[in-house]
Amino acid sequence: MAVSYNLKAAEALRLFLDGVECGLAESLLSKTEKEMGAVIHPTVRDFATKYFHMIPNSGKTRVGDFHLVHVGDAVRLDDYLVIGQDGGAQYAVLSPDSRENPPVYMGRRNGGSVEWSFTQFRLEDYFGKVIAEGLSPYCEAAFGDNTEDIAHIAKVFGADLKRLEFGGEWGFSLCFNDERQELAVFLWGDGGLKNAAVYAKNPQGIERIPFGGNTNAELKSMFDAEFYGNSINCNYEYALLINTERVKRTKESGAPATHAAELERLSARCLWALGRFDEAEKLLNSAAAAFTNSLIHTYTALSNMLSESGNADGAEKAFDAVAALSELSGDYDALGMMYQTRGQQLDKDIATIDRAIELYDKAIELFQRMPKPNKHDIARTQQLRGEARRRKKDALKAANAPEAGGKTE
Repeated sequence: MAVSYNLKAAEALRLFLDGVECGLAESLLSKTEKEMGAVIHPTVRDFATKYFHMIPNSGKTRVGDFHLVHVGDAVRLDDYLVIGQDGGAQYAVLSPDSRENPPVYMGRRNGGSVEWSFTQFRLEDYFGKVIAEGLSPYCEAAFGDNTEDIAHIAKVFGADLKRLEFGGEWGFSLCFNDERQELAVFLWGDGGLKNAAVYAKNPQGIERIPFGGNTNAELKSMFDAEFYGNSINCNYEYALLINTERVKRTKESGAPATHAAELERLSARCLWALGRFDEAEKLLNSAAAAFTNSLIHTYTALSNMLSESGNADGAEKAFDAVAALSELSGDYDALGMMYQTRGQQLDKDIATIDRAIELYDKAIELFQRMPKPNKHDIARTQQLRGEARRRKKDALKAANAPEAGGKTE
């Protein structure tokens, strides 16, 4: 079995996620750097632009929450550049420290200040912690925290424990089995292996889904903060990225089409601001069609109800609204059904049967204008029209019979 040993976090995730990425926009990171007056560590920056919104960055320990903590008063020593958090703890590297794998510090709040301490982790170890905690709820295939279980897991995974490397007294080692398509994370501490976990790609591929670690409420909050809260300098690319995921989830949830249409309208606004007018127009038309279809059904019900209650004028106005909306949206199904229903109301009386046949003709025409004509509706209306024509023929024949006082030869 082909096993890659001692991988850096970025390479391990590239292999495990099949190259799928979804991170913070570069412009947003640049804005953060400008606001805090410090450069985000290049390795952390690379991780954030690729995996910030991916499941591996969704655990209690995660990359994000970038800010600078000054040390000292009149004389400033090195500052702590916070790169992430774990509940009440903050993790940081010293600023400036651009070494590829610098030490990681931890800060905990004590009253009104934050007390900082040196950890046994280096930056790549912190990423290992982030990945392990982020993947565990979704695709953990095996976990062991004793010698026997760890040895068994390593054997099944196909790893040679002697080939694992660790940078200090505590640290993580990442391995990927290309044949099994599994990622293994080993933790070393206190002079031995503390635990081992294996993560497997499940059939749903949940670990590869962008924003998989974010709830719908979090996505809304993220979008609102950028689109509304930062409206003057809105990063429309970033807002569009978030909102596209919201549209996708809303459609998959089976929610009314108008719910997704509301979000599509916001995406169209982002596309508009980015100068992508053709895409914006397409989304606006899609959103308009959803609301139009909803109104068509509403006015259809209103027209039928008013007709049944004897309010002919009101029923006709509602019917006109359905006709206008159908022309606007290109959805003639509801209007065709209304013509068919009206025809059925009129085809039993010889005095109005010609009008009924005209309405059936109109209904068939409308059904045939649909992008995907409903053959059942067409066949049913043709049947009703045929029966109406026969009744008309029979009525005329009866009216012309000698016993009815009709003409004779």
